[in-house]
Amino acid sequence: MDPELLQRLTAALAIGALIGIERGWKQRSQAPGSRAAGLRTFTLAGLLGGLAAILGSDLGGAAFAAIGVAFSVLFGMFQWRDNSADQEFSATSTVAGLLTFALGGLAGLGHLHEAATAGVAAACILAFKDSLHAWLRGLTWPEIRSALLILAMTFIALPLLPSAPVDPWGLIRLRELWFLTILIATISFAGYIAVRMLGHRAGLAVGAVAGSVVSSTLTVAELARRRRQGSLTLSDATAAASLTTLVMLVRIILLVTFLAPHLTGLILPALAASAAVSATLALPISAFSRTRRRRRRRRQQRAVVAGPEKSARSQISRELCAPDWRSEHLRVSGISLGRRNLPAASGSAQWTDGCRRNPPERDATVRAATGHGISRDPDRCHR
Repeated sequence: MDPELLQRLTAALAIGALIGIERGWKQRSQAPGSRAAGLRTFTLAGLLGGLAAILGSDLGGAAFAAIGVAFSVLFGMFQWRDNSADQEFSATSTVAGLLTFALGGLAGLGHLHEAATAGVAAACILAFKDSLHAWLRGLTWPEIRSALLILAMTFIALPLLPSAPVDPWGLIRLRELWFLTILIATISFAGYIAVRMLGHRAGLAVGAVAGSVVSSTLTVAELARRRRQGSLTLSDATAAASLTTLVMLVRIILLVTFLAPHLTGLILPALAASAAVSATLALPISAFSRTRRRRRRRRQQRAVVAGPEKSARSQISRELCAPDWRSEHLRVSGISLGRRNLPAASGSAQWTDGCRRNPPERDATVRAATGHGISRDPDRCHR
């Protein structure tokens, strides 16, 4: 018995079993005999592909082609009947069966590592169906367009650019400039994806760390651009830039330690001091930013809970404290509060001076005129 031949057939059998386990588990709720292909069918399909490849290498490619066509026709017919009975329109199981046969043939030809890698990838794609569909539903067209543009810039435009300098002085290299553009776009896109997946705070930190590993200068430039656009607050941008600087310094320390150990004693004190300063800046600024966000959320929650009554009181306070209140005619509980309707004892001029000098006197005047009190909030009074 040839050990190498046995190893190939075992690999083909294992690939079919791996995909068959996933397919059989998805159909485990169906009654036995009601499904076209399960664990045993896919396992045998992988083994058949390995045998067909071995026979094709000995008898010629026609033998492998004949077995492959026969398997494809029979498997496709059974899958069509199964989909018709279940009233489904899915080609996933059919493609999975043909792929199992092909991977078994690849293992039969001796490409064990490649066949095993492709088999594991296929099993993962089949197993994570719900997660992939949920991720696809969450995508937006600008995200897809940005990813396609970066891929086109990398795999289509970059190879077409010359690597040699295009100027007489040897300074302008189009491929290096274009690669720098791709790097900037990739850092920006990776930061956006990190913020969306992990949230604002964690995503910004992860994006800053990942970008600084590639290029700390480009990462800080991207943070500055987002700050100018208003998508980042000053505290968040400063904290992320400090974290980027910290990662850059750590990276330099590691490179010097492994590549030039004799220089470690010279530059380590300065780099360590710089790293400590960056960490000291990043942590308090991040904590301050979190505190501001919490306060903003609490204010929004209080505004929602307060209800319409508090909104009406706030509107009255703003109108009473407005600079042009003389021309305003406010209505509180149906009573007009213009100058002509104020009590004669108070006088419009006296009320004007009292409201501007002393807000409590203003509230007392309004209370005497209307019989209603106004709760004064200093934060809402624009003096």
